[in-house]
Amino acid sequence: MKYVNHLKPAEIKTLTDGFRYSPSSRFRIRCHAILLSNKGYKIDKIADISDASPGRPPIYTEQEQEKVCKWIDEQPQQLRDVQIRLEKETGKSASLETVKRNLKKIKV
Repeated sequence: MKYVNHLKPAEIKTLTDGFRYSPSSRFRIRCHAILLSNKGYKIDKIADISDASPGRPPIYTEQEQEKVCKWIDEQPQQLRDVQIRLEKETGKSASLETVKRNLKKIKV
């Protein structure tokens, strides 16, 4: 999230109304975060207030990701085979899209 500076009074009113009256909890949290940022709160403090988390833990460990890199070097065109091999060796199932996304993260 980027810092928000110098909101107009109309924008502050809209965000305050959204924070107070919106039926969507996600929208209320976002409005509150923008208002806090406008007041000068740091991102860490806003995350504490809104009880934000960094997300789901990774499926594969670093060692497992290194294995995947090695297997990709051996068979660069066979992602499906890598997915099957990974499931057999780790016991963790993941879709082909998840394997691709993890490869992008480690920049293979």
